[in-house]
Amino acid sequence: MNKYNYITKSGESDYEITPGNHIVDDGIVIHGNLYIKPNTSLNFTKNAYLIVKGSLFADGGNNRSIKFFPIGDTWSGMYVLGNGGESLLSGVEISKARELDDGILNLSSGVTFYKSTVKISNVLIKDSTAEDALNLVHSEFAIDKLAIENSYSDALDIDFSNGLISSSSFHKVGGDALDFSGSDVSVSNVKISMVKDKAFSVGEKSKVDIVNSTISDIGVGIASKDGSVVKGVNIVISDYKLKSAMSYIKKDFYGSPEIELNDCQVSGNNSPFLREKGTRMIVDGIDVEEEVIDVKKLYRGEIMKK
Repeated sequence: MNKYNYITKSGESDYEITPGNHIVDDGIVIHGNLYIKPNTSLNFTKNAYLIVKGSLFADGGNNRSIKFFPIGDTWSGMYVLGNGGESLLSGVEISKARELDDGILNLSSGVTFYKSTVKISNVLIKDSTAEDALNLVHSEFAIDKLAIENSYSDALDIDFSNGLISSSSFHKVGGDALDFSGSDVSVSNVKISMVKDKAFSVGEKSKVDIVNSTISDIGVGIASKDGSVVKGVNIVISDYKLKSAMSYIKKDFYGSPEIELNDCQVSGNNSPFLREKGTRMIVDGIDVEEEVIDVKKLYRGEIMKK
C-alpha cells in the first residue's frame, strides 16, 4: 500500500486501483477484493505479478480501457484465488503474460482463476508465453467475446469447471485451442484457426456440447478421450492436418469416450474420422468404423506431441 500509491483501500476488505498509467515492479498481493477502474494501464516488470485472494472486478468498457502489459518482453501473470466469490473481467486487454512462478507458487498459466464464479466478456489475451494463456480451475464461468491470439502453447484450459463459452475466437495457437478436463461446458459460435494441435481437446470425463462453430487450419478438429462425451451440431471443420474428429483412450481408467456429430461440414485431404476400437463415434446417425490405434505413437507425432 505504501509502495503503490495508486492502490487505495475503499472498504474493510476492498481495494481500488485508480485510473492512470502505472508501473508495477514487484508482486502485488491483495487479501480481499480488488476493483480496477476504467482507463487504467498496469505495466509490469519481468518478475512482477498480480495475486488477488478474493474477487477481482475489472470493467474497461467497450474500448478495453484496462490493460495489463509488460515493460519488457514478458511479465509474471495474474492469479485470482476466489474461494467461491464472484469476479468480473470485462473490457480488458492482457499481453505477453508468462507462468506465475514465485517461491512455492508455480502456476503454468498466464492468467488463472481458481475457485471463482467468473464472468469474462470482451477480453483480449495475446502473445502469451505460458503453457496456458487462460486457466479456469474448480470454477463456474460465463465467457462471451473472448479472443486469444498468438498463444505459445494452449489457449484456454478448463479444469474441473462448469460454464458457457459463446461468440469467442482463438487464433494462432501453438498447442490446443480449448482443453477440457473433468468439466461440463456448452460452447456456441466460436471461431478457431491456425492451431498446431487440437481445436477441442476433451478429456478426463468431460461433457462438452458444441454448436454453430467454425474450425480451420488445425491439426485435429475435435478429440474426445478418456470417458468424455462430445456432441457437436452445425460445425464447419476445414484444412485439418490429421483428422477432423477423433475418439480414443489415453488413460484407460476413465473408460470409453463418445463423440456424436450432426449437420457438420468437413473438408480436408485425409480421411476425416478416426475411432479407436472400444470407443463410440456417430456422424449423422451412422457409426464410424472402429480401428486399432497406437495412441502413444499419435502423441509422438509432430502434430500432437508436447
